[in-house]
Parts: sequence; C-alpha cells; structure tokens
Amino acid sequence: LSIDDKIKNKDVWKIFDTYIRDVGFISHQIESFTNFIEQVVTNWVTTATIPVGIDNEICFTDLKFAAPFLVEKDFRRTPLYPNIAFSRNCTYESNVTVTVVVKKKGIIVSTHKDILLYKQPVMVCSPLCNLSSIPVHDRPTIGECVNDIGGYFIIGGAAKYVVSNERTEFDKPYIYK
Repeated sequence: LSIDDKIKNKDVWKIFDTYIRDVGFISHQIESFTNFIEQVVTNWVTTATIPVGIDNEICFTDLKFAAPFLVEKDFRRTPLYPNIAFSRNCTYESNVTVTVVVKKKGIIVSTHKDILLYKQPVMVCSPLCNLSSIPVHDRPTIGECVNDIGGYFIIGGAAKYVVSNERTEFDKPYIYK
C-alpha cells in the first residue's frame, strides 16, 4: 500500500489478524491482572502496618501466591486446572500466605510463617495459572483446550468475565473546563 491507495476491507482484516496473532485478543486483561497481583497487592500487603493497642503493631512480609490446587478425599494435594474447576464446580483460586510479624515498641516479639491471608481468584492463562507452564500443544493431555486463550475467572464452576466498558452515564450533567 502506498499513501495514495485506499485501504480496503481485506487490508483491515490482515492488520487485525496480525494484531491478534502477535498480541492476542485478551492480553490486556491478563497484563492488568498480573500488574494487580505483582504490584498493587504486593505493595499494599508488604507496606501495611496495623496498630494493635498502644505499643503493638502487626506487619506482613514474605507474600506468596500458591498455584491453584485441590485437596482430594485422601488429603493429597493435586494441581487444579481450569477444566477440573469447571467439572467440580469449584473456584480456581490461589492461597495467598504471608509471614506475620508482631512488634512491641518497634521490637519483634513473634513471627508466624505461612499464615493464610486470603484466597485470590486466578485469571486463566495468567502467570498464576497452572496452564502458564504447559505448552499449548500439550494441554489436551490434561484435558484442556488448545484454543482457550484465558482472560476469565472460574468462580463456583462458572466462567466470570471482566468486561471493559468506557462510556459516560446517561442523564447526568457533565461540566468540562
């Protein structure tokens, strides 16, 4: 194409196909979730100091996100994959643990390791997902689809999507300077 040529519909689809092949359709969702986990949550937890009483405080260190797993009836821990989360109606999530440090007048009184802070839903195909370490062509061996691009959460066995939408609210006055 030259500058004087008109862009044809087929040319637009070639550009779109190239973008999808190189960047991906939902890469922005996965990048946003990854940033949330690696930057926002990590910064929030590791900088939090909770005052307790007059001279005591609690702070958190050594934040860890565990890979999603399932505890079987015989108490074995097995990796949890999205297809299993769907079939067993469970949430695809990570245990988030910390080391809790208790201080009195700035001096460490006690340390408690690997304390469960909360359970974080894991976005499918994000770095926290168990599929991220498995090549796409090997996914059918564990019952996963090669065409699953991820970008969604599994809550209670159902897929939940984050839908981006930018538009102003109707029937509200907006004033711009």
